[in-house]
Amino acid sequence: MHTRDGHIVHQCLSGSTEAFALLVDKYKDRIFALVYAKVGQFQDAEDITQDVFLNAYKKLSTLRRWDNFYPWLYSIAANRCKDFHCAQNRRVDAAHLADQNENQRMDMDAHSEKLRNEQLHDALASLPEMHRQVLMLRYIAGMKSKEIAQTLRVSPNTIDQRLVRARAKLKTILSEEMIPMIRTTFAERKLQPGFTARVVELISNAKIQTAPHKTALPVGLSAAGGIILLLLSLSIPHSPLYPLGEWLGGSLPLKTQVVEDGELPVDAKSTRVAILGAEGEDGAFGQRPTPPKMPAAIGYQDHQTWGLPKYAIARFEKGGISQGDKVIAFSPDGKYLAVATAIGVWLYDVKTTRELALFAGGRSGWMHAVAFSPDGTLLAAGDGDDIKLWEVATQRNIATLIGHNSLVWSVAFSTDGTRLVSGSVDTTVKLWEVATGKNIATLTGHTELLRSVAFSPDGKKLASGSIDETVRLWDVATGENIATLTGHTDEVRSVAFSPDGLKVVSGSSDKTVRLWEVTTGKNIATLTGRSDRVSSVAFSPDGTKLVSGSVGGTVILWEVATGKNINTFQGLGDGLYKSVAFSPNGVLVAHTAGDLGTIELLDVSTGKNIDTIPGHVGSVDSAVFSPDGTKLAIALTGARSVSLWDIETGINTGTLEHKGWIYSVAYSADGTKLASASSAGTVKLWEISTEKSIGTLQGHTNQVLSVAFSPDGTNLVSGSIDKTVKLWEVATGKVIFTLTGHTDRVSSVAVSPNGEKLASGADDKTVRLWEVSTGKNIATLAGHMDKVSSVAFSPDSKRLAAASLDGTTILWDISTETVITTLEHSNNVFSVAFSPDGTKLASGLWSSVQLWEVATGKNITTFQGDPHPVWSVAFSPDGAKLIAASLAGTVLVWNLESGDN
Repeated sequence: MHTRDGHIVHQCLSGSTEAFALLVDKYKDRIFALVYAKVGQFQDAEDITQDVFLNAYKKLSTLRRWDNFYPWLYSIAANRCKDFHCAQNRRVDAAHLADQNENQRMDMDAHSEKLRNEQLHDALASLPEMHRQVLMLRYIAGMKSKEIAQTLRVSPNTIDQRLVRARAKLKTILSEEMIPMIRTTFAERKLQPGFTARVVELISNAKIQTAPHKTALPVGLSAAGGIILLLLSLSIPHSPLYPLGEWLGGSLPLKTQVVEDGELPVDAKSTRVAILGAEGEDGAFGQRPTPPKMPAAIGYQDHQTWGLPKYAIARFEKGGISQGDKVIAFSPDGKYLAVATAIGVWLYDVKTTRELALFAGGRSGWMHAVAFSPDGTLLAAGDGDDIKLWEVATQRNIATLIGHNSLVWSVAFSTDGTRLVSGSVDTTVKLWEVATGKNIATLTGHTELLRSVAFSPDGKKLASGSIDETVRLWDVATGENIATLTGHTDEVRSVAFSPDGLKVVSGSSDKTVRLWEVTTGKNIATLTGRSDRVSSVAFSPDGTKLVSGSVGGTVILWEVATGKNINTFQGLGDGLYKSVAFSPNGVLVAHTAGDLGTIELLDVSTGKNIDTIPGHVGSVDSAVFSPDGTKLAIALTGARSVSLWDIETGINTGTLEHKGWIYSVAYSADGTKLASASSAGTVKLWEISTEKSIGTLQGHTNQVLSVAFSPDGTNLVSGSIDKTVKLWEVATGKVIFTLTGHTDRVSSVAVSPNGEKLASGADDKTVRLWEVSTGKNIATLAGHMDKVSSVAFSPDSKRLAAASLDGTTILWDISTETVITTLEHSNNVFSVAFSPDGTKLASGLWSSVQLWEVATGKNITTFQGDPHPVWSVAFSPDGAKLIAASLAGTVLVWNLESGDN
């Protein structure tokens, strides 16, 4: 019997109340543990848990993703706890106490004998909620760190750290002999054995509420008119804080279980209710959320306000181009070009290269693939492990196809537009019916992740390429693997059918392009002569030519009949991928220019670059306001440059080129100079008025990750991977002091506003304080359990904030070298900054920025941003705006004076 959540939900919706018992049994302990941690009262927690399941059953028809049951259940529990606290706050204290006495409520005060003694009870009650959560999920629900991490949407490492902290805090309160009692205490806090039966009895008399009726335009309906401008709304570069490979294991968005094929009977009507609809927060079908209006004094260009997260008022930079062999696509009429990025799919007018629309997405991470339907009315893109379908003319997100359980790398429409194929990191190829969104078939056989998929022109066959070094051909009607093409000696990154359907081409990391005969599976030609990995291939519309792109930046045009190299275009930049595409008339080739974030348009006949579409650079590692607040300097890591922007007009005023990845930028106090730190191990000084380099500071033996000017602008401090901090004299470029002592790379440096001290944070989990005048190490602040990612002084120079990947920000009293408070975050903290008046603190996390009240340590608000690490946060000089720079390749702006906030 299938027990996956989606199938159980389907059984419940079909009338089986008994099936719901399976879901209750599966999740009751963890829901109870989470509720108990929030309300702190045993009997109330049990009552609320029961109420959560009863409400979930009644509202089951409103659940859009049947396999997404647990995250939905968790949100119901969280809201129910909020309601409970609101009700408690409204009650008069005396009446509440009387009620407690009357009903013998077994809260944490009245349950002291169960806790063995009052001291143990008080200790548990004093723990922060997030620490009670992990303890209760571990000991009540019996969950492992990995399971708790998935539930709370943080990394297993963070869960382990919270458990260590929770136990450590208890040890400071309790005597040593009482610690073993904790496990026994929590073991007694379990739901009664008859809990599930009681819930099933209650729901037997309840009815599932009917879901609100939703209607939508039929998928594939031809759109009248031209493109309507959208008025609202991967490269994975190396980051100094999160080296490639390390960040992938961080606090990723919660993954849901996926229903296996065949478990869920799907028809057109039920599927449309389940998967079709807008993603707007207002829940209105087919409508997009309306962002707050721009303040009248700000004149940002229109496209900087498209597709913004809630409360954000503008975005600088447009998101890095994603990885994949087909991250760019021409519309069938050749008028438009779609580009998949970290924040959505941008649509451009090919003739003018102007922005026409942003199909906002990237909520799950990267948009790894994009494709137009044959009639040009629909646009499909892989958004994390989902596939989004948009209606081009209206920019409406009309469908989300759910089924893969890992990143979707490639999508393609059949020639008649009735079907869609997708390839995923989960090693499967899925075939979808476009009109209903139904998953027709799942094709298995590849042993490693899929890089590319393609339909044959007649729609009868599929081709797929994988890092298992093979190309597979499939029969669409039967799902049979009709041929496995072998010969490549490294991963296959791209596949495509010839227009006549007789050939398949594949590009591989083994630096070759291979042509295969479809009927026999024979390798009929191997095109060599390039020194770089092939990342993308495409046939010309007439099938006589072939274009391939490589990691090294070259684009080669081949003659199919002879295998001859007709022309080699040396494009701009490099990167993990280069995507190529022929225009429908075969006149142009579009290709991505690697790390530079530019799409180039090449004339096939002349080989000349006739136009470029700029502005899609990957990770922004640092962004700062000019001292007068009128300008913004943005460190474009992959592009090896700093972009300068006018805040009022939203115009890019200049670009400062710097050898190596740019990790940090800083303005001098008078705004006349800018410093930039790079992977080349150098710091460059720039004169803002002329945008010219006025000096290069050399001395570090490895990458420089952070820079900061002294308040008077005479000195500059830098921190490096070489474990040292250097203090420089700006006028001469000479090193005044080289400060040693850290045992790992220095990721962040700051100078106190009074100019007397400097601070450095390092991967050795410590913060060091130094005396500027002597270079003496006057203190080593140790309190973090993971890398220190960012440090910042308060405006009065009396406090220091240190952020860490352990999920905390510690506020230190500099004079006493003691901890003032520790701010607990939901995941890794990458950046931190004080407001100009010192009353607020901003911290950058994974996909969000949290704003704190310094005096009380209270979390004032949380701004949700693009779903990527926020490497840098900064306040405007007047404290009215807050900016956040992220791995997505964007800088988001929030107006802190807005009433909406």
